[in-house]
Amino acid sequence: KGYSVLLHDPNVDMERVLGANRRFVEDEVPYLPERLRADMRDVIAGSEVIVVANPGAAFAGVGAMLAPGQALVDLAHAVDPATVTRGEYHGLAW
Repeated sequence: KGYSVLLHDPNVDMERVLGANRRFVEDEVPYLPERLRADMRDVIAGSEVIVVANPGAAFAGVGAMLAPGQALVDLAHAVDPATVTRGEYHGLAW
């Protein structure tokens, strides 16, 4: 509460969520579709803090996309800290 959250997950496409999974989203996390972004750059551009929790290769380039004043919290060791030339890098829990 009190924070605006945007999400990106290349493994989730709301158009393909059907049946019981669709009902779960509608009942338990109805805000998910409006916060989920297909393009990771949209999430980064609209965020002060970016959290990477997936070690997927899709997230390796996040460090180079940061703007000054943004912070990256890497929970999955997915981003090489050397690629962060603007913003801040924080590796946690690995």
